[in-house]
Amino acid sequence: MLTLLFLFSVFYAGYILTKKIGASFIAGSLLCVTTIFILLFLSHSLSMSLIIYSVGFLIILCLTFKKVLGDVRKQYKSTQVLLYIVLFILSFLLFEKSFSYDSLNHSFLIQSNLYQDFGGRISHIRYFSSGHAFIPEVPYFAGGLVLYHFMFEFYAGILEYLGARIDLAFNIISALSLTSFTFLLFEFSSRLFKNKIVGIIAPILFF
Repeated sequence: MLTLLFLFSVFYAGYILTKKIGASFIAGSLLCVTTIFILLFLSHSLSMSLIIYSVGFLIILCLTFKKVLGDVRKQYKSTQVLLYIVLFILSFLLFEKSFSYDSLNHSFLIQSNLYQDFGGRISHIRYFSSGHAFIPEVPYFAGGLVLYHFMFEFYAGILEYLGARIDLAFNIISALSLTSFTFLLFEFSSRLFKNKIVGIIAPILFF
């Protein structure tokens, strides 16, 4: 439940910034996760960082909810929102083929050529979800600096801390990012060529 509320805050903040459903997750993620990271760096407590973030978001929500709700109703039809949900489900199933969880045997299921990469990712995500503060290295490769994926893993750590299983946290972020990218590619292509058919063809060719 807390995970869903946090994702709602991400979408909401992103929509305020962009006024576009396709860009809302990406823009909101950049804003919200960066904000929490700065708060964590200052407070050295993920719990305190999330409490401060939540209070700030609730204030913004109370001040803007009626305006944002009215804007969404004017700009988007239910079919567009439904399409976003369908694309998210398909994207999630795609990512789940690489990383999932076997609840019967209580073990992660990882594609054979990805196990070493996920070994580093899981340990880093778990470090953040355990409530610890900033660390500029991956525990799996102790002594080495972080070269990439840092904020993604911090993001997944937040979702796991809020109650999502680690594979779900990882795949939800991945699937929402891919879904948002698909919408943005459609919008960019259709506006560039002033033709919605081109906008539909562009994501198909990308995939």
